[in-house]
Amino acid sequence: MTMKTIYVAFLIAVCAILAAALSGCSAEKYGAAVDQSISTVKVKDVFLNNDLVGSPVTLEGKISSQCGSNGCWFVLQDDTGQVFIILHRTR
Repeated sequence: MTMKTIYVAFLIAVCAILAAALSGCSAEKYGAAVDQSISTVKVKDVFLNNDLVGSPVTLEGKISSQCGSNGCWFVLQDDTGQVFIILHRTR
């Protein structure tokens, strides 16, 4: 066997292993889809704009921390601040 043949066989084996590993991956989705008609606001607006009280809003940001069981709470942060979100499960 030449070195080139060994290299090609190695690459094929690596690709096969990666393909097998990735085939089991699937993105988990929770909850309903985002309603595109709801306005997107910044975190600071939730605290400063009284007109938003009781109204559904969309927030965009980065999850900076979350509960260990991945489903009870998380902290969402954007460039204006952060907000603690508690998730409730419906029964």
